[in-house]
Amino acid sequence: MEWTESQQRSYLNAQLVMASSMITRNNPEQAQCIADAYYSDTGLTDQGYAEIRAKVSEFESYHPTSVLVVMVENQCGAFN
Repeated sequence: MEWTESQQRSYLNAQLVMASSMITRNNPEQAQCIADAYYSDTGLTDQGYAEIRAKVSEFESYHPTSVLVVMVENQCGAFN
């Protein structure tokens, strides 16, 4: 939370891209769900970023990636 907004957005974007990339081979529908929930043609949406940022802030005692994983699983199903 001490990083600039640009740094936070870049970090969260990279984490989502990694999750989507890993799941694409095994579960393309889940990868599409992640894309639909958080991305537009121009990348991470402002709404997606704001939702993630709010949850990370709410649970700041947890690592941001852990919070992000829970958010994605709640939105798109458990990772297999």
